[in-house]
Amino acid sequence: MLHRIGSWIIRFIHEIFSGRGFEIPSPPDVVKMEDIRAENYVDGQGRDRVRVIIDGLLPPIHIMPIIHDTNSMDGILDLDHHYPISNNPEYLNNVKVGSVVYWEKYGVTRIHQVIEIGKDKRGWFCYCKGWNLSIKDPYRLRREDVKWVAPCGVIW
Repeated sequence: MLHRIGSWIIRFIHEIFSGRGFEIPSPPDVVKMEDIRAENYVDGQGRDRVRVIIDGLLPPIHIMPIIHDTNSMDGILDLDHHYPISNNPEYLNNVKVGSVVYWEKYGVTRIHQVIEIGKDKRGWFCYCKGWNLSIKDPYRLRREDVKWVAPCGVIW
């Protein structure tokens, strides 16, 4: 316990005086730059528009709206934002620290970031946490609890 407090104090002092934050794992790079392109088009009312196209994502991809304003992922996900999700086994079997996942366990559902991955007698597990929360989610999640993975960014 004392070690954790000391470590926290050192991090806090470093952050104040360095002017920089600490590295936090980002979601993995699934979409490559060469797979993203923008096309100009004119909509049905004659207005110029831009369509963003992402190639190379594995089906199925669904666009999921944020419908609960819990503030747990504020800064990246908020009410009325939409984000692409997939339950493709390729994504589900390659969850990494930093991945944003939709999980369900004991009737509780969350869209949070994976902060820890491990293995025990029962196999693979992970812990998640909202970016805006100070403590991790209370459940050790198994593969069957992770229902969807966000393979690419948020649509604001």
